[in-house]
Amino acid sequence: MGALAAAVAGYFSVRWTTWLVARCKMRVFAVYTFAIAAFILYDQLVGHRWFPPLLH
Repeated sequence: MGALAAAVAGYFSVRWTTWLVARCKMRVFAVYTFAIAAFILYDQLVGHRWFPPLLH
């Protein structure tokens, strides 16, 4: 069940990302990527609420 959920989520993630890059060009994709990176960096430096620490 987990593998099926991962496959479905992965499929739709790839479809959405390719649509975003094709339709909105790279500027919107760059903003999206920067926002995700900033969120993960903040989580790693402050609290590890959503992601486990990278270094133990």
